Amino acid sequence: MSTYPVDIKSTTASTVTTHNAVGTGAPGRAVGLFVSKEGGQAATTVKIKDNTTVLAEFLIPATNQTNAQGTTTYMQFPGTGFRASTSLKFEIATTATSVTLLHG
Repeated sequence: MSTYPVDIKSTTASTVTTHNAVGTGAPGRAVGLFVSKEGGQAATTVKIKDNTTVLAEFLIPATNQTNAQGTTTYMQFPGTGFRASTSLKFEIATTATSVTLLHG
């Protein structure tokens, strides 16, 4: 269980690009991540960033096998998560149905 002592917010996106997690360029901490994929999608790469610096990168397996089911992957980061001192962002580098970053 995370020990982050404030309210947690979420930001959800689905397009392949970099997204601001906290408004327009604010610091923050990433404490968890949900990645949802429909069946038939290739592997997904999601990066957590401090502005342009990659803090963490995750590869979610493909669901493009014959008759593949969709998946939802949840990750909770230990301690107080990944700190972005400049600007907390996340990048969907390859296709996903949706990505939700939990942050504070």
